[in-house]
Amino acid sequence: DCPTAAALGRRVIEALKGGSIVLVGDPGRPGRAAFEAAVGEVLGAPVMPSCRGAARQAVQGKEGYREVFVDVFEFPAKNIACGAVSPKVPCVALRPSSVGQMSVVESTCFA
Repeated sequence: DCPTAAALGRRVIEALKGGSIVLVGDPGRPGRAAFEAAVGEVLGAPVMPSCRGAARQAVQGKEGYREVFVDVFEFPAKNIACGAVSPKVPCVALRPSSVGQMSVVESTCFA
């Protein structure tokens, strides 16, 4: 059971009801099943990733970056995710050094 993942699923549904397109990336975290169940229950269908992509995070003022590969879920499925994020075209985040770790594509909802 993962309450955070289930809560993210509820936020995805809320965003969809508001007319947003939502992309969620997951590197295989333990809460994925709870997320899929929360969204799938409301949509009435199994939830599956649209494609696989890369997330790259750099820290301002430092060299290098951290990159992870993620499964990207797209709601509603409009084939935007696969064109926007892929293993060869990563989603890139640059954070100030004063900000702690953050997760952009890895497990965050975009609208």
